[in-house]
Amino acid sequence: MAGDEEENQGLMTGEPATPLAAQAAPRVRMQDIGTAVGMLALCVVGGTAVVLKTADSDGAPSAEGKAPASAFAALLPQAQESKAAAASHKSPDEGSGGDGATRSGTGMDGGVYDKGGKQSLQERKSLCIDGHIAPTFVMPGCQKCGTTSFYEDMYSYMIDTKTGTLADGDALNTTGTSYYSEIKEKHFYEHIGEEYPALGGELNYIDYWNLYPECDGAGAKYNTGDNYIISTDFTPNYMFEDEVPGLMKDAYGGASDRINIFMILREPIARVQSYYYADMGTDLESYTSFETYIETQLNISANCTGGPAGHLDEPHADWPPCVSVYTNSITQSMYGDQLEYWLQYFKPEQFYIVPYTSYVNDPDSTLKQTAEVLGLKMTDDVEAASWTNVGSHNSIGEDLHPELLDKLVKYFEASNQKVYDLIDEYKLTVVPGNDAVKWAGFLDYNTTSNAFPYGGTYGGHVVGSNGPDGPNGVGRMLGRKPGFHREVV
Repeated sequence: MAGDEEENQGLMTGEPATPLAAQAAPRVRMQDIGTAVGMLALCVVGGTAVVLKTADSDGAPSAEGKAPASAFAALLPQAQESKAAAASHKSPDEGSGGDGATRSGTGMDGGVYDKGGKQSLQERKSLCIDGHIAPTFVMPGCQKCGTTSFYEDMYSYMIDTKTGTLADGDALNTTGTSYYSEIKEKHFYEHIGEEYPALGGELNYIDYWNLYPECDGAGAKYNTGDNYIISTDFTPNYMFEDEVPGLMKDAYGGASDRINIFMILREPIARVQSYYYADMGTDLESYTSFETYIETQLNISANCTGGPAGHLDEPHADWPPCVSVYTNSITQSMYGDQLEYWLQYFKPEQFYIVPYTSYVNDPDSTLKQTAEVLGLKMTDDVEAASWTNVGSHNSIGEDLHPELLDKLVKYFEASNQKVYDLIDEYKLTVVPGNDAVKWAGFLDYNTTSNAFPYGGTYGGHVVGSNGPDGPNGVGRMLGRKPGFHREVV
């Protein structure tokens, strides 16, 4: 995906970030990162316009009601334990997702919420904060799960519709830093409080709002009707950067429940392999193969039973790891812990889970239901998902010895199960959700398929030579037009 950058090999310091002068929100930074890394979840906002003052004004957003800023385990309700890995996979209810039905669920703070469908979107007004249209669509992950393709499709089919349009805003001016930002993915929250010379000092919330269009009205008349605008942020590493949800909630203050969070999730081993090959020429070049990368990563995870101040002692949660999430990078695929963590800050009805396979195989339904949530209309039908940021590499079966592959499958089982359980327990909306049978178990490794990236015979080929995706191979060059091997986007 665009913006995927280098994996920091340094260990986590456990030191708190520089405190902000304008924000009183405490911050725990568990990862010591030097460069931003791209990632995937969408946030959409509906409801009535809310106007917030800047953080240094009398009307600054209150930090009350936020989850405590401490290690991941400290944020979880003491009475709730992770579901057993051995539990059978649940099939989330048929009513989940995009059908306009009203669903009720229990939030992780014990509250009971109603999940409104179409009827909750009758009043559509842009959200104005500090004079700018704040993002109400946030896709925090996952990285290498199709976020760039999703972005391209949204901005191809939801621009200048009869009910409004999208705005991706500007990129942060990163001159004088080693960081990355672009109009698709801002990489803002993971760098709050750090020096941005081109912006005149420490990065703060006002810098973020200034990236987006100015509001066009006064009082409650912000961007309605044909002038309705949804601003977006598709930064795909927000999902696994543990400081992000707390900072995001604080930034929006009382308007934080206007955010709709779209998380596109891909079977974790396929995601990890895509991540490896995308970065193998840079920060992962020290690994001789995907197989050695996986062996090393599993060893890091197995030995990660404690860490610097701010982390658990023992036992250790799989995510966040006791070293940098860019060092123990397979933990980026621990969606269960990450989703559970985000649910500490936002209500269940704000979440929209997009199975990667649903988007690739049925982009038309996926995008139309997304537009419905946003209060927009599609300009055309979608025959195939966008073909963006793809590469070529071996299948998983060719890269990993069967015993190592089996170990990796087991490594992710508990995390995958937690995602299914959270969808069930809190009635999270799945998009598209009109056929639960098609997406039930969507994170499970496909042991019977030979469709890329699955299948393949171990040890037969090498990348860059005669492998099925090598330049001399005959197989799955992913740069082909949509319709060929669309399992990978």
